[in-house]
Formats: sequence, structure tokens, C-alpha cells
Amino acid sequence: MGVISGRKARFQGTPDGGAATVVPTFRSATITKVSGIQELVHAGTRGGRQRFAGVKDWNGSYEEYALVPTFFPGAEVEFIGSIDGTKGYKGAALVTQTVITIPVGTKGSPTVVGTFRGIEALDDADTTAVALPTVVAVPSTEGICVQLAALAAEPVYANQDGTNEIVITLSIEDQPFHHCGSSGVMDALEGLWDANVTYKRYVDDINTLPTEGDPYHVRIPIEADGSPYYQFEYMRVGDLSDIVFNRESGELLNVSIPLMMSMIETIGATVTVGSGVTIPAGTVWRPVELT
Repeated sequence: MGVISGRKARFQGTPDGGAATVVPTFRSATITKVSGIQELVHAGTRGGRQRFAGVKDWNGSYEEYALVPTFFPGAEVEFIGSIDGTKGYKGAALVTQTVITIPVGTKGSPTVVGTFRGIEALDDADTTAVALPTVVAVPSTEGICVQLAALAAEPVYANQDGTNEIVITLSIEDQPFHHCGSSGVMDALEGLWDANVTYKRYVDDINTLPTEGDPYHVRIPIEADGSPYYQFEYMRVGDLSDIVFNRESGELLNVSIPLMMSMIETIGATVTVGSGVTIPAGTVWRPVELT
């Protein structure tokens, strides 16, 4: 019996109707094969359990260095996860969540964690090759700052000075199903969607913090000059936390501020439906009714 390391691992996805893309700054991937084992107890089991095969399923996640994910939630993608370029797994999956972490305070590399679930059977891909990815530069996080604007027909954005960490979470709910024609394998469709942003700010005046519960226009540029950007119409401030002033440690006041998507707000006297989430490519990610 031999062993194998992941030092040559590669990850590729082919979106429905798109071209195969090898993730250029791929870090790692994890796949879980679900047996769906069913169990029951009856007189014949003599106090033990009878188990039998149920509906098979699978799920996974991958990580890359990026400010813009290679795959966004809601995309149906045929993934190939290769341990060494030739051995691994492949299968059609639905991307369910993307978490983008931007460590501005350390000027660290931005990371993306994408989560997906199978919508067809997972196959061994021992004979399916994945090419080496194109060499690209990992983007810098220097100067990236959350921008907020009060609700207005023509919003005026202002930097949230002191921003030192940003986490963007885009997600969909998956609706799994299995029926008589599913061949014992779980399938799924996209359900509701959501978007959240949490950022941390160093402050010396708590009156400069946004007020919990208030609505805002939100932008997060991915370059220091302010463009391109993620835009969220609209978001509400959640519970402010980590408001710690510690005489013993002297730690800096670094407040965590959560922002939650809110699609309908009143601007002036007009009830307005927001434009949803716009990604740096300039397209609307969700809602799909606007794309």
C-alpha cells in the first residue's frame, strides 16, 4: 500500500454553460461522502440495530487566495478535485456559500472559503487530469476600507476609518430532494439567498460608530482607489460587540460591526426595493430577478 501527499493538488470547476477553470490560487479542498445509513430497531434485532444503505450524498469546500471568488453561491459547477493532477474526485455540485476574509490590519493575503453540495453522484476521477493553473498575483489588502452612506437617492459614501478586518459572507439555502428517479443520490435546488458583512474598526470616539439597527448603503472597494467594489443595497447594522475598554491590558478599542442585508427600505417617503448585491465585475449576484 502506497501513500500520497497533497503537494501537487489542484482544483477545477466548470460552471453550467461556462468554460473549465482551474482555481489559480487554490490552497486546499475537503470532500465528505455521505452514506445516508438508515437504522431501525425491532423485535428481530435482539436489542441491537439493523442498518441499511440510504440516500447517498456528498459535500465539500475549497479555499483560495482572492478578493473575488472563482465561483459564487448559486452556481452549478462540475468540480474536479485532484490530489496530484490525475487522481481525485469529480461531480456536479451547487455552490452554497462563499466567505471572503480581508485582513487589512495585517496586510495579509485575502482568503476565500467556498462551500458546495452535490447535485449528482460523486465519481472517482482517477483518469481525469487537471492542468496546472495560470500563474497570477495574489491581490493586496492594503487600503481597503468599508464605506457607508445614509439612505438617499444620491448616497454620499464615507470610509469607516480604522477598518482593520472585513468578512463578506454570500450564501444560498439549498433545498435537497430525492425521488423514485434519483437513483439513490440526493439532488438539490437553490432556495433563499442572503448576504452579510462584518468588519472591525479601531476607534477613539464611540460616537463615530454606526447605530445598531440603522440602514445604510454599503460599499467595499477591493482596491485602495475605490473601484471596483462590492455594493449592497441595503444593509442594517446588527448587534455591536467587542466594545471592550480594559485598564489592565490597555488593549485597543476594536469594535466588531455586523451588517445584514435588507432588500426593502424607505428613502424619503418612497418605499424602495434595493438592487441587491453587486460584485466587482459590475454584475448583480442576487436577486436573480434583477439579472
